[in-house]
Formats: sequence, structure tokens, C-alpha cells
Amino acid sequence: MQNTMKPSDARAYAENVNWKLSGLGFLNGWVYSAFFTDALIPLSDERSAFLGLFWITSLLSVSLGLLATLLLYNFLRPLLNSKAAQYVSGSCVSLGSIGIALANAFGGEAWALVGFLGAALTGLGAAFLYTLWGILYCSARRDETEQIMPVAMLIAMLVTLLMFLLRGWGTVVLVAALPLVSIFMYRENIGSRFSDIHSEDAQCGKPARRQEFRQGSQTKPKWSGSLIRAALPIFILWVVYTFLRESVFSSSVQNYSMSYFPAIATGVLVAMISLVFYISNARSLTFLSIYKLVIPLTFLSMLLVLLLDTPHISVSYSFSFASLLLFDAYIWLLCPVLYQGKRGSLINSAILLRFAVQFGGFVGALLAPFLLDFDRTLVIPALMTILASTVFITLPEQGLKSAFEESAACVNVDSRTPEDAYGEKTKLLAVSYGLSNRETEILGYLVKGRDLPYIRDTLYISRNTVNTHIKHIYTKLGIHTKQELIDLFEATKSGSKEI
Repeated sequence: MQNTMKPSDARAYAENVNWKLSGLGFLNGWVYSAFFTDALIPLSDERSAFLGLFWITSLLSVSLGLLATLLLYNFLRPLLNSKAAQYVSGSCVSLGSIGIALANAFGGEAWALVGFLGAALTGLGAAFLYTLWGILYCSARRDETEQIMPVAMLIAMLVTLLMFLLRGWGTVVLVAALPLVSIFMYRENIGSRFSDIHSEDAQCGKPARRQEFRQGSQTKPKWSGSLIRAALPIFILWVVYTFLRESVFSSSVQNYSMSYFPAIATGVLVAMISLVFYISNARSLTFLSIYKLVIPLTFLSMLLVLLLDTPHISVSYSFSFASLLLFDAYIWLLCPVLYQGKRGSLINSAILLRFAVQFGGFVGALLAPFLLDFDRTLVIPALMTILASTVFITLPEQGLKSAFEESAACVNVDSRTPEDAYGEKTKLLAVSYGLSNRETEILGYLVKGRDLPYIRDTLYISRNTVNTHIKHIYTKLGIHTKQELIDLFEATKSGSKEI
């Protein structure tokens, strides 16, 4: 597929998408917050009322932390690579969650102060971790990010169900331990290898980490396995903000959450299945096809709200929550695409989008109780519909696709299609070994170093189909590795039948 977008236009488009996504992220955070604020109603006792204030405090804290990172990035940059700072941030999330739990358990003004302090610590620690993992995802390859998202959601669903079974202090201990466990895994698998993943030496959208590993250690990191552990903070922070603001001891909230917890788990399951389906069998999620699922899920949620009675309304929330998770996953999936190898694009992709979501959540938490007073069963699905429809309209699919193709072309050695300079040798190999037309087309991409996701997205075929064609090509050519394919291709003499 011929790319018609100039590099400068691609970068400008990526920046434009960043700002559009920031506005949409603000709206998504608002909806997300309104969704979970609904779980705090009825706020009938003093502890539950304080709980809502803890929720608002934590959202304000994480928003201020991300804003400080945006404004003081150069000053805070060394902390991102500091082992001590990483463990301190994880400890803040853990200690803050314990403080909120203690305030919920014992009540009173003194313990309320502990709860507010805990909410503030949780938010500041979360801001640091969001920044750290955002930078990591900007540095990762797109296919690795796609692979890890369903795994992260599966783990989130299992943790949700475990928390539902444990309840009480068991839930508190579990959630408090998760941030420290994730930081330990990060340090063991990735963190120690990053000396400067955001240098300004990266050219044409090429992540600096690749240059660093060539110049430094010759041991290539196992990115797929590392990203599985790197995804932990995503669902850990989600769990913290979702559940620890809920009183694990207040009977009024516990009764409500008996149907709320399974609804959340079901929503995660729906989102996970949707991600797997679109990653494996359709076009890349980074090309906005994800919203071909978000909008139907949202409208289904609204339909169920109208049809179901109040005791079963949580079924509708399952689909709303699935839509929210898909939007959040979409932001992380876009990081490798929008990251252009420059410090400014790094800040916009990794920090600005997350700040917009969290600040939108803060505003939503302030206003949600007033909105829900009008008709709490319709406000959330209505906001979800606005969010999904707005994204579908404001972010043209082809433009983002062109922007990514230009970025990918810069990273690879050659950006030409199989019909250009290598076409003659490719056709000669195809005729000599009896390759089909589709196999010939894929061979042209393989010899140019294109990876599987690029071939999949360019040809509009599934991952499994690409793998099958590659196996057939290797079998017909009598080779087993990519290096053997390159050697065979280089040995082919252009303009002759000699191979």
C-alpha cells in the first residue's frame, strides 16, 4: 500500500491526534468516574460520605502529580530511572490504600484525616507509575503491546474475583501488596536496562531504546515476557481506584456490591474477548476499528438499562464498563504509534493523555452525584454514547493509518512496496518455487524486513492467516529461518533465472 503522507505531515497529524485524544480522554475520565460514583450511592452513612471524598481526593492528587510531571519533566526525569523512587512510588500507593481502609474501618474525624492523607499518597504514587509505564509503552513495539493487553485484562478479572471472595481485610492486604510486587517485577525484567529511554537522539520516530541496546549490552531483552509484568500496574491502579474507595466494612455498600463485583468481572471478560478478537482476526486496534465494538456495546448497555428492572441493572453496567476498558486500552495501544522519538511527543503520548483522563475523572467525581440525581440509570450510558460517537467522528481512520505507516517506514530500512526495486527478484523466487500470488506478496514484505503486524494491517488479513502463508513460503523455499530467507534472496540474481 503506497503511503502518500510526508514525514512532517505524519508527525503533525500525530500531534493533532494527541490533542484530540486528550479532550476525549477528559470525557472518558468523566464517564469512568461517574460510573464508579454510582457504586457509592446511597451515601447514607458518614463513612460512605467520607469515602466519596477520599475518591475525589485521590483523583485530584493523581491529576496534580501528572500535571507536575508535564510542567517539570526535565527536573523529574532522573527520578524515572531511580530504583529508590520507583519503590517509594509503589509504597505510596500501598500505604495510601491501607490508610483509606483504616479510615473506612474505624471512622471518626481522626481516622478521616488518615484516609485523606492515604488518598493523596495513592494519587501521587499512581501519577509516577502512570508516567513510568506510559514511557515504557511508548518504547515498546506495537505487536507486543497488543499481545499484553488481553493478558492484563485477564489478570485484572481474576484479581477482581479474588477480591470479591476475600472481602474485608483480605482485600486490603491483596491490593496493598500488588504495587510493590509490580515494581519488583519491573526492576527485575526491564527497569535496570533503561538508562535513558527518552533521549532526543532518536530519529524519525525510532525509539531510543533500540539504539541504546545496540551500543550497550548485547543481551536482547525479552520484551514480550517483560511486558506481561509491565502491564501489572495498569490493572493494579485500576483495582485500587475501583475498590479501595469502596468501604469493605460498610454494610450499605457491601449489599450493593454483591451484584456490582460480578458486573465488573463480566465487563473485563467482555473487553478481553473483544480485544483478542480484533487483534487476531481484524485490523489493528490502533486504526480505530476498536470503536466498531465500543459503540455497539454502549448502545446495548443503554437498551438493557431501559429493559431491566433495578435489581438487574448491573448487567447493563457490565457492557458500559467493557466500553470504558476498551477506551483505556486504546490509549495504551496508541502510545507506540504516536511516539515520534522526540521528547515532546513522549510527554504528549505518555503523560498528557493520562492526565486528561484523570482530570476528567476528578471533574466527573465532583459533578456525578448532581447528575445522577436527575436519572442515575440513564446518565452513564448516555455519556458513554457521547464518548463513543465523538471518537468515531473526530478521529478519521485513514489519517492515523497513514501517520503510522510513515513512522514505520522510517524505522525500517526501506519503505518501498514489493513492486519496486526488489520486485524482480521476488517474482523470480515466486516462479521458481511455485508461490501463489498472496505468498508472493507476503514474500515481498518479508525480504524487506516488515514484521507480522505490518503485513497484517497492510493486507487486511488476520494474524493467523499471515502465519499460515509464512509457513507455506518457508516450506516451498526449503528454509527454516529468516536469515536463510535473506541469504536465499541475496543469492538470487536479478534479471536471470539463476538461483
